[in-house]
Amino acid sequence: MTILRLSCLIGFLITSSTVRGDELAAQLTALAEAHKGKVAIAVRHLSTGQEFFLHSDEIMPTASLIKLPIMIETYIQDHEKKRSLDDMLTLQSEDKVPGSGILTRHFSAGAQFSLRDAVRLMIAFSDNTATNLVLDAIGLDATNQRMAALGFPQTRIHAKVFRGSTTSLDPERTRKYGLGSTTAREMITLLTLLHAGKLGTLEATSAMLGHLRACEDKDGFPRFLSPGIKVAHKSGAVNDARTEAGILELTSGPVALCVLTTQNEDQRWTKDNAGLLLRARAAQVVAEYFAKATPEKAGLNRIDRAVEAAIQRGDTPGAVVVVVRDDKTIWRKAYGQRSVEPKPEPLTVDTLYDLASLTKPIATAAAIHLLAERGQLQLTDPVAKYWPAFAQNGKDDITLEQCLLHTTGLTADNVISDYADGREKAWERIAALKPEVKPGTRFRYSDVGFIVLGEVAARVAKQPLNQFVEKEIFAPLQMTDTLYTPTQSLLPRIAPTGKRDGQIIRGVVHDPRAHRLGGVAGHAGLFGTADDLARFARMLLHQGELDGKRIFQAKTVQQYTQPHVIPAGADAKPRATPLLRSLGWDVDTAYSSQRGLIYKPGTGYGHTGFTGTSIWIDPSSRTAIIILANRVHPHDKGASIALRREIATIVAEQMSK
Repeated sequence: MTILRLSCLIGFLITSSTVRGDELAAQLTALAEAHKGKVAIAVRHLSTGQEFFLHSDEIMPTASLIKLPIMIETYIQDHEKKRSLDDMLTLQSEDKVPGSGILTRHFSAGAQFSLRDAVRLMIAFSDNTATNLVLDAIGLDATNQRMAALGFPQTRIHAKVFRGSTTSLDPERTRKYGLGSTTAREMITLLTLLHAGKLGTLEATSAMLGHLRACEDKDGFPRFLSPGIKVAHKSGAVNDARTEAGILELTSGPVALCVLTTQNEDQRWTKDNAGLLLRARAAQVVAEYFAKATPEKAGLNRIDRAVEAAIQRGDTPGAVVVVVRDDKTIWRKAYGQRSVEPKPEPLTVDTLYDLASLTKPIATAAAIHLLAERGQLQLTDPVAKYWPAFAQNGKDDITLEQCLLHTTGLTADNVISDYADGREKAWERIAALKPEVKPGTRFRYSDVGFIVLGEVAARVAKQPLNQFVEKEIFAPLQMTDTLYTPTQSLLPRIAPTGKRDGQIIRGVVHDPRAHRLGGVAGHAGLFGTADDLARFARMLLHQGELDGKRIFQAKTVQQYTQPHVIPAGADAKPRATPLLRSLGWDVDTAYSSQRGLIYKPGTGYGHTGFTGTSIWIDPSSRTAIIILANRVHPHDKGASIALRREIATIVAEQMSK
């Protein structure tokens, strides 16, 4: 991702209207007024946009909170190839300064470690020596220049830590604010951009949030929160100031919070310091406010029992469930375990799943429709127009539309041995396949048809499918955790699936054909989070646009999602209603379990994935249900149909009240 000047976006975020919950405003204002010192608070729910600001534009000291912008500048410089996170740093005796002294107290002069490790020490342990080494590597004023370019002129580092008298960039500002300065509004807007993936690559965004989640300060924001709430945060403290900013990962969605205090009467270095307690109480108030049960949420609490029962049955080790209605996340929760082998790991809502066949509508069909919208292909075109070798053996008239509808007459899956000799040979063998029945006469769900579509999209776009969808769809939608072939740094957040060659599969596609194709295919290979899929669903419910960014024209969304009657085939069992698919989505077939028992057939659309993933979108109620599970972990013996059906039924019942 290119790092650009974000003035327009910043301006929008800063000037957008504030929606104040009276109870939230009253409680936070009361906390601030009771405190003996100056207080600034800013809150933004990153899913709903609800905000609260108190003295949020007043310049305040940061103490070690300024290390968050320093981390961001370091990762951006790595992206711009000005520095590398793998650069090795050497500790010298003169580098050692007091404060969170991992390096000062426990490392000898001459010790070497990477810039990446120094950043981790700076954020997780607030190590001051590590901070100064990072500043030496990136340049002392680089952070200030970057923050100003991004639209944060008051977010500034003034000097190296404990080196203010000799390294100050602004002696007057150093005297007034100490190590750094910011405003509460600038800080939560910076966190908003970080969370949205606007400050670097997908990998960098994940790494930076990981550093913040590792922050060892548990006496601030995390102090009074329930153990299940994850917090990605950074704090700071000097004699008369206590500061903290971060993202609370709540069931209702992520919330950015910043609390700045200065001129504090209580300057004790104890756990019951008034400024420290204010930070913790503010986080508690915010979490409880956004978690308050509404009649709607009370009804959705039955989802808890449904998922827990599925886990007890052994259907899946865990699941993430997100429900969106009226453009708001009304349910967002992780249950159970991410992994049970080789060791148990608790599941978190930001877990990346192997999306399996959700790849078909989210990546491949989306790519085909976008190329059609741009006039680079037509859905009624034969596949052979773009892939001439495909015309052999009676396939010359098979169209892109038939591939999207699964009416090509092709087999569901060609033999795995077709993929044994590399990608090029695999394409030759796919091109040589014979239809099982006359194209257009039978619906048969076919991975092969979407493998073909993925190849056509790559040929027309003149770039690999993964590069096209990540650049043209996922990045504009801020789907920062949706990608093919995840990097090693993402492995801790990825849910493992089954086994291959006796080893647990993690971070590598489960589907054997996609695996043989290098992890990038039209039918499978995509990884992603429930939050990202919620953004995709919201975009479709907004007729192709989200947060001011248009991905598809409205007529393209209609073409992409409207139902088509498809032929069941001569040997199909009789049905009271016709089979329905859209050009990319399931509408009403035997694969529609995720619709539940109440949503009316033919009015919504969705898809499932073999690994246990599913999505259902009901435009009539403006609702989307995302369920991500790894039911194939660890032995490919789980199940997800019953859970999908039950959750969708619960949601539909609640939405109809």
